[in-house]
Amino acid sequence: MKKWFFRLIILLIIALIAVFAFYVYPKLPIINAYAAKRACSSTFVSNRTLESVQKEDLGEFPQNLATVNVLEDKGIVEAKSFGLSKVRSIYRQGLGCKVVIGIDDTPQVSLNNEGSVLSNTDTLYWPYGVKEHSQKSEGIDYNKLDEAFRLAFDKTDSWVKKTRALLVMQNGQLLKEEYLSPYNRETPFLGWSMTKSVENILVGILVKEGKLDIQKSNLFAKWQNDERKNIKLDNLLKMNSGLSWNEEYGTISQVTEMLFLEESAGAYAIQSPYLSPPGEVWNYSSGSSNIINQLIKESFESEEDYLLFPYEKLFHKLDIKSAQLETDERGDYVLSSFMYATARDWAKLGQLMLNDGVWLQDTIITKDWVEYSFSETPHSEGRYGAHMWRNGIPKEYPSCPDDTYKFSGYEGQYVIMIPSLDLVVVRLGLSKGPPFDMNGVMELIVESVVK
Repeated sequence: MKKWFFRLIILLIIALIAVFAFYVYPKLPIINAYAAKRACSSTFVSNRTLESVQKEDLGEFPQNLATVNVLEDKGIVEAKSFGLSKVRSIYRQGLGCKVVIGIDDTPQVSLNNEGSVLSNTDTLYWPYGVKEHSQKSEGIDYNKLDEAFRLAFDKTDSWVKKTRALLVMQNGQLLKEEYLSPYNRETPFLGWSMTKSVENILVGILVKEGKLDIQKSNLFAKWQNDERKNIKLDNLLKMNSGLSWNEEYGTISQVTEMLFLEESAGAYAIQSPYLSPPGEVWNYSSGSSNIINQLIKESFESEEDYLLFPYEKLFHKLDIKSAQLETDERGDYVLSSFMYATARDWAKLGQLMLNDGVWLQDTIITKDWVEYSFSETPHSEGRYGAHMWRNGIPKEYPSCPDDTYKFSGYEGQYVIMIPSLDLVVVRLGLSKGPPFDMNGVMELIVESVVK
């Protein structure tokens, strides 16, 4: 009996080692890179404590396998699991945090992206200035609005809905904002794939300036000798390029390799193989966004001009001070995923779209570009435009009007815009589905503003 028991224990140990070797160990570099990057940005960009990051952002499997060490004086965060596959993320002033693959052999540069402050903000109300409305807006059912906020946030000592911030503005006026303590209006939040919609705006600026053409093909030398030469910037924006791409985050896939194992996100994505003719298949792809970023970079003569472009041509013009775009190890922005901003500054970007691209008489992007951005992409079930999301068929938010659009990011980051109501709603958190109910929240918000 003892001999059989001993053999059973040995077999169980061998089985556990096999499971670890084949299923866990290969994922450790990604797990550790994710943990290091998340902790680095949360510490040095959002000014959060490591304790809160480990509890909220890294508290679930498999992220909780990582042991994280913050070297605050050096701007470095290290992560490893079971003492294996140590990964570092490094903070650089003006450029946020980057994951270091192996030896950090790229230049240690920083960026002064603060820019000048708009001269007339003291006399204007937010979002166009710094003045705050002291009176409530007329015609708003604030009881309904308060009910929406209660539905969005967890009750005391509960952490299931995981909403960190909710903001509602109508007709360019803030109706209500609320933050889960210790977050506040000064906290920059990660937008994840909402960054793609910001990239849309950046492309729109370059199209307006004549530096990019969405109908141009033969985009890269590597594509000129195969079917990829037929791909247009338009296809990349609409996610129907025909390139093969796996957007699965729970395993080793193209998207996780690109974000956490590659020195250059764009160079990795450009290698994606041809799968189908452009325009025939809609396939959501963070790779497409980083391919677009390579086209953005190539439109500038210098590295500095490229890095300053989003700040000088977009953020500074909207008096957005909190925005932080982050790069890969090579130094290129990861415009698929890595932008931080406060809830108020995310709301400004939504209001820009409602304004048909105009901000204080300055045309940032054209009305035609806004209409193009929200126009339905074939084969997307009405859900997608050009790096912008639509309400879908059937509606994702049945309680909202047909002209509901949004920026959308992983774990439930939303900037929702309804032009017919001149309404912008920002929700930032760590959950996308039940018990969090975005449709229920939106239903109450819409009811509160519709007379």
